[in-house]
Amino acid sequence: MARCIKFKDSSQEQLYKEFLLFLERKIPVYRMPAKKYYTSFNIAIKKFVNEKLNMSIDSILDIVDYSTLVSIQDSLQTRFIFITNNDKKLEGIKYYIEFIKEHDERSESIPVSYIDITEEYKEGSLLDCHGSKYERNRKARQECLNYFGYSCRVCGFDFEKTYGEIGRNFIEVHHTREISSHQGVEHKVDPQKDLIPVCSNCHSMLHRTKPALNIEALQSLIVTPK
Repeated sequence: MARCIKFKDSSQEQLYKEFLLFLERKIPVYRMPAKKYYTSFNIAIKKFVNEKLNMSIDSILDIVDYSTLVSIQDSLQTRFIFITNNDKKLEGIKYYIEFIKEHDERSESIPVSYIDITEEYKEGSLLDCHGSKYERNRKARQECLNYFGYSCRVCGFDFEKTYGEIGRNFIEVHHTREISSHQGVEHKVDPQKDLIPVCSNCHSMLHRTKPALNIEALQSLIVTPK
């Protein structure tokens, strides 16, 4: 008998349906139906998150924060690389992160003219968004981190020192030349020259200008507490 999937609300159910459509685009039909793939992945990732990371989720759909998902992915890659069934979790979380990031990027790009200020401010409904995104190379990202480490190269912030185990091996990676500047043309990436680890705050500040600030420019703007 098929397992009944329970949802916390209609928004989560819609998120599930959209993720299945996303998986159908990514996974060949001959390999595994999207619904079966999700069920198998969800059981594995739920067990890992609840038991190894001391979190409490009913399904991966409970987590929609991009940074949290990347942290989970990093934990899978660095702490349990010799577990034989890790490939299922790693591939699944990669797909889910890509889905959530695509959804977030499209949601945040709504033009101001669409907003009706006479209505109450509400959030949480699912938007059906379609578009293109620039491919990132995860191997290049890891080579960058192997070389520079996991501390922010702008302000020196270290997630593990501040948050403990949950912050271990967590950091964002900034492209010193914006990937969009290549206009969709595939190009080589030097992990030591083109990539740099930065914390979430500094990463956001780097992109506050167009073109983005360089590392030295942002460092010069840091205000030292009196």
